[in-house]
Amino acid sequence: MRINWYPGHMTKATRMMQAEAQFADMFILVLDSRAVIASQNPEFFRIAGGKPILYVLNKSDMVERNHLDLWVRHFQKIGANFVLSDSTATKSRNQIIKILKGMAAKKHAKYVALGIKKTCRVIVFGVPNSGKSTLINCLAGSAKTNTGNKPGVTRGKQWVNLGDGLELLDTPGTLPPNINDERASTNLAIIGSINDDIIDKIELAQELSAILNLQNGDEDVLAKTAIERGFLQKGGTPDILRSANYLIDAFRKQRLGKIMLETPDMLTSEED
Repeated sequence: MRINWYPGHMTKATRMMQAEAQFADMFILVLDSRAVIASQNPEFFRIAGGKPILYVLNKSDMVERNHLDLWVRHFQKIGANFVLSDSTATKSRNQIIKILKGMAAKKHAKYVALGIKKTCRVIVFGVPNSGKSTLINCLAGSAKTNTGNKPGVTRGKQWVNLGDGLELLDTPGTLPPNINDERASTNLAIIGSINDDIIDKIELAQELSAILNLQNGDEDVLAKTAIERGFLQKGGTPDILRSANYLIDAFRKQRLGKIMLETPDMLTSEED
């Protein structure tokens, strides 16, 4: 399922991130643990330009631990700085700040030796609805940024001082201008990173049911669900759209279980 959603505010956000990147010392890339590959917008790496990145595997409580461990081993293998964070980020706050301070230690020591007091600036990247603002509010200890469960809540530039010589820039969730990988666009839609208003929900639910191996993902599973749930139109005809909405919502709220859509073995050899 190929979906491209790149509204005007994402163009402005990308330009803003490019302008601010020159002043940043490092970056945080917030990933959705359900779709770790799809939530890595290639634009983020281009903007970071080789500066240090801390990967935050967010919403880790929404997938099974044994599946999450596959990604833990992957990031360990490539020598990346990473941390696991749940949907509220409260348990990982101290660990994240400790890692950021460790990543900045060498540069900080250099400035101290020169008698310069400098704040380490960190830009936070993420696709829409990845939990960036929730993470920053947790790190800051209060609601400093706007949050929401719909993509596109964060629109402007918001620098947040954490103390301890750290300052974060929350940025609007952005997607690539063109998503050529159908699996990536499907998974981004499933986890809610693409505006639901532009999505064919029936097609998306069929894709989801195929991923979950529910009756080969054909419309029969939606009709069956509609009958089981009483989603019927006049004359007893199954309401397929309502059934599709139900299935997608059930996945997002974990009523279908803790499900990971992507594992490291899905990476191409070039990405791995």
